[in-house]
Amino acid sequence: MADKKHTPMTPEKKNKVGNWLAIVVVLLSILVPMGFIWGTQVLFWFLIIINFVFGPCCFIGYLLEVRRGVFSYDDSEE
Repeated sequence: MADKKHTPMTPEKKNKVGNWLAIVVVLLSILVPMGFIWGTQVLFWFLIIINFVFGPCCFIGYLLEVRRGVFSYDDSEE
């Protein structure tokens, strides 16, 4: 297997990803309490849908990291 080098994200891309994640966190911090206001049924379905969408996404990301060799041991990393 070819040795693939990991290229780190540029500061501009980190800033862009950070801004998007901040927007997502703000939206979720508004939507979750509104689920309690509207009733637990809405909150329950919201959490189920989020888990079915992002659960496999996290699993695929984990498999990609394992394939990249993020857990491999290197003697020089002590």
